[in-house]
Amino acid sequence: MGTNKDYLALDSKSMERVITGKLSENTAFTDQLFEGSNLSILVEGFSYMYSILQYYLNHGASESLFEDSTIFENINRITKMIGYNPQGHINS
Repeated sequence: MGTNKDYLALDSKSMERVITGKLSENTAFTDQLFEGSNLSILVEGFSYMYSILQYYLNHGASESLFEDSTIFENINRITKMIGYNPQGHINS
């Protein structure tokens, strides 16, 4: 079964194009096409927030896996959950 990773292709500018396209389908909204308009600024703000939230979501999800974790506290927590208890250095 293939995985659908279309969300990885969306950055701030592509999300802005998606929102602008959806707003253009309705004839009530026309200001999103003009640079500097109130609706255009809102679209840019939402697309920027989307890209930042997607970054933190992906980073947080990768910290839950032992292979991808980079923060010591997360690695320590994961090893305790699986029952790994290192003995440390043992002198001969």
